[in-house]
Amino acid sequence: MTEQREEERQSVRIAFYLTPTWAARLDDAVDAAGGNHRGPWVRRLVEQTLEGTDIDRADLSEDVVALQLELTESRAENRGLQALVDQMRERLGQADAHNQDLNRRLEEAHSTVDRVTLMLPAGGETGRRWWKIW
Repeated sequence: MTEQREEERQSVRIAFYLTPTWAARLDDAVDAAGGNHRGPWVRRLVEQTLEGTDIDRADLSEDVVALQLELTESRAENRGLQALVDQMRERLGQADAHNQDLNRRLEEAHSTVDRVTLMLPAGGETGRRWWKIW
């Protein structure tokens, strides 16, 4: 049995929450990749992403490391803001559809009022006032 070095052992846990929509998309991606569980699939994705960013920090100055961290944070913030913009666009589309539906209902109500108004007798007509006995 081979022993793992302490720094190579997978002992750090990362937990985060997803919306139900994103969780469904994650499940679809895991299923498409032929995986059975979310955890190993997400871990492989994170490892593959981080492999391309491995930099020996001992060779870099503190300023460069700080700038790289700031760039990474800015990119993450940018992705978050882009997701927020996409969500707002979706909500705007839903609000627009809702407004169109309300306008259609208002037009129906106005046409009903117009038809009922035509059924009433004119205000200056003489004769029996049958509509007032209700």
